[in-house]
Amino acid sequence: MTTMKNLIIITAISFMVIACSDHENHTKHAVTNVVLNDGFKWEANEDTTIGIKNMKAIVDNYLNTNNNSHEHLKQQLQEEFAMIFKKCTMKGEAHNQLHNFLLPLKNQIGNINSTTTHQKLETMAKYLSEYDKYFK
Repeated sequence: MTTMKNLIIITAISFMVIACSDHENHTKHAVTNVVLNDGFKWEANEDTTIGIKNMKAIVDNYLNTNNNSHEHLKQQLQEEFAMIFKKCTMKGEAHNQLHNFLLPLKNQIGNINSTTTHQKLETMAKYLSEYDKYFK
């Protein structure tokens, strides 16, 4: 199980590095907020949108049932996050804005542990809901 988890994390990081091979650009976008496309939503690929909705459902389900461990929740979210990177076909500024959205999410997922409160998970669920404000 640990090997699979490590493989997923390595795969996600690899895709991030490949997709963002320009270090200066990646650093710039790591510290900025998501912005609209001149007041309009960015065009996102379907797999990315599905992945975000799946992560929102995973968090909502956990909050509503609390039957799974934090470790299982984190694993599910990491797997879905890795799939977003694997299937991402976005380019240009839309892709950059997606990174602006995903990087804080990556940190939130990485910080899930046995002491993570429902309030933090509710904050994550709210953040995932904000995807629809910026992407269509």
